[in-house]
Amino acid sequence: MLEIIIVAILGILLLGYMVKKSTKNNNLITKILIILEILAICYLPFQYYSNAQVGIFAKVLVYIFAIILPLIIIIYEVVTGKNYSESLVITIANYFLKKGNSKKAKEILIRNIRKNPKSYIMHKKLGQIYEKEGGIRRAIY
Repeated sequence: MLEIIIVAILGILLLGYMVKKSTKNNNLITKILIILEILAICYLPFQYYSNAQVGIFAKVLVYIFAIILPLIIIIYEVVTGKNYSESLVITIANYFLKKGNSKKAKEILIRNIRKNPKSYIMHKKLGQIYEKEGGIRRAIY
């Protein structure tokens, strides 16, 4: 019982932080993480009130989505000083660049720049792509 209460309190606090962050960066990744966290927190009362034994797999998923994943995001942002969603977008763009699909990388960056126009790192990456393609004017703009 005490374990469930502690996990629920931690989960709700971390959920509050994630919701606060989602107002700054309105992207699909953050929304999916928040939904998974809410589902994990909502599962906790079921875990307590059901007479059936909850499997270890379900318990691990609850811990991952309610506590571990949000903590990893918070620690990453504190240690690196970078926004996790921007870093994830850059990682995805780099993946497509390594696969030779610069068009898809540009699409992803442009779409996310429209949502977060103040993102220096995404503008920088897009400029680097344009520069490699020889579009110096677009790289500067």
